[in-house]
Amino acid sequence: MRFSTGYLIATGICFALSLPPSILAAPTAGVAIERASGPTLTKASAHYARSRAMLISALREFDKATQLVNPDALIDSKEWRAIVYDRAEELQRILAPQPRVSESGVRFDPQPGLLGEAGTEVPENSE
Repeated sequence: MRFSTGYLIATGICFALSLPPSILAAPTAGVAIERASGPTLTKASAHYARSRAMLISALREFDKATQLVNPDALIDSKEWRAIVYDRAEELQRILAPQPRVSESGVRFDPQPGLLGEAGTEVPENSE
């Protein structure tokens, strides 16, 4: 039972890494965010919010899988989590920028309540 679950996770990771470049290529850029307004901005915000929710969901699913099988033989799971968590924070910055002044300058922090469990095990500052 454990072997088949580990094999399934390894197969999924290999599949994700073997995606063709056309799927991973960024689409052409639209209007600059500071110029967007009305329905365009609303639609873009909905897509950014859904993207963030999917990243958070991916972290939760990854955590559930790692409770069953440890993928560290294939990937660095802590690094993977940190990367996905950072992307979710960046999307939150787009959705609701909240500047915070510190000694090093202005810093934008997401609302922790929106990240839920996904942000519990990642260091605060990965700079």
